[in-house]
Amino acid sequence: MLSRKSPLDRRLQKIETELSGLQKGLESLPKQCSGTKPEMSVQARSHAVSEPERPSGSERARQCGHDERIADYLATRSGNARPLRHEKRVQRNKAVVLSAFVFFVFLWVVYRIVNL
Repeated sequence: MLSRKSPLDRRLQKIETELSGLQKGLESLPKQCSGTKPEMSVQARSHAVSEPERPSGSERARQCGHDERIADYLATRSGNARPLRHEKRVQRNKAVVLSAFVFFVFLWVVYRIVNL
């Protein structure tokens, strides 16, 4: 009877073959690098020693695939930035109103129970 391999077994076998190929590549790497180093020209040495140029913000954004409009969009989407004290006051007022509502509901329930 012919048994079929599960998808996990096939994936595991594929990963193992990729891993063995990578190990063979790593073993051959020191053999390739053991040769003598090529000499660098004077221009290449000076360029290698100097600090690399950093792209400007817009160039970096283009390299990363960002659109310039994203920064404008994000800057305008902040909305009304209220002070924190205002937010605390809003939370306090909500808590007071909710507490008063719960208190009146509690009084109404007690009144209904007593008058039965």
